[in-house]
Amino acid sequence: MKLWDLTPDDLGDRLYIDGVDSLASPRLKLAVADRIGGVTLQRPVSEELIAELKARRIDYLDVDPFVSSHSVDENDNGAIDAVSKEWVRIAQEANCAVALAHHVRKSQSVEASAFDARGAVSMINAARSVLVFQKMSKETAQEFGIAECDRKGFFSVYDDKNNKAPPAARSEWYEFVGVGLGNGDATGPEDSIGAVQRWEAPNTFGGVSARQLLSVQRLVDERPDEARKHPKARGWVGKLVAEVLGRSLDDPGDAKVIEKMIATWCQNGALGTVERANHKREVVEYVEVRQWAIVE
Repeated sequence: MKLWDLTPDDLGDRLYIDGVDSLASPRLKLAVADRIGGVTLQRPVSEELIAELKARRIDYLDVDPFVSSHSVDENDNGAIDAVSKEWVRIAQEANCAVALAHHVRKSQSVEASAFDARGAVSMINAARSVLVFQKMSKETAQEFGIAECDRKGFFSVYDDKNNKAPPAARSEWYEFVGVGLGNGDATGPEDSIGAVQRWEAPNTFGGVSARQLLSVQRLVDERPDEARKHPKARGWVGKLVAEVLGRSLDDPGDAKVIEKMIATWCQNGALGTVERANHKREVVEYVEVRQWAIVE
């Protein structure tokens, strides 16, 4: 609230927070496993929740985490499907949007997707949309010019069920910020708490004009032996691009951006790839001009 300059009066009676693990609160268990391996839906709990949502005119309910709303085997597709469909029924009966926070399986090598969700896939299948919260990768941080020590303070969100993951620069990005509580005095500094706000990712491809693209094409045409496609090649075409744009390939961020530029130009027809023999008579891939840029 402090970050957004809000007061309790701004919220009125529209925000309710309750902890399902609180001793003072009833346990929100929509389903339990029975003794023979089946699932028992606890309809009295669901009906009481629906009544409360209607009475308080709740439009949006966030359940975090989903696993706390049941006590069935999270790897059992049938059981999780029953719990998920019960949440769908609650949303329909109460005319209320319901969000279920869920964790993904731990993976250090690839970015997470909706189907990396922990346990049974039936929860994903039952959901209308699946928002994936993704930490900023090392490669994306380099592209955006974010220091390695700071990148964990940024994350993106995209709907992985309705859309393919968008490019990093077009994802919805957020950052964690520290908000001072204003309680500092002579005995010590103020405390701070983490909050989240939107963050605009830089357009790393922006600012490249048609005239600059034409200059790149001319160099590719004039110095074809220096237009190798592969970034690891000694005569990588990215060096010609860096020469035109005044960027340094020693900067990992610049190198990544240039690699993406070349890929984009090859996709839209400004450049293309061709195989031909090099000075060692080895057949390798080069980049060549396809459709010349028009400069007015």
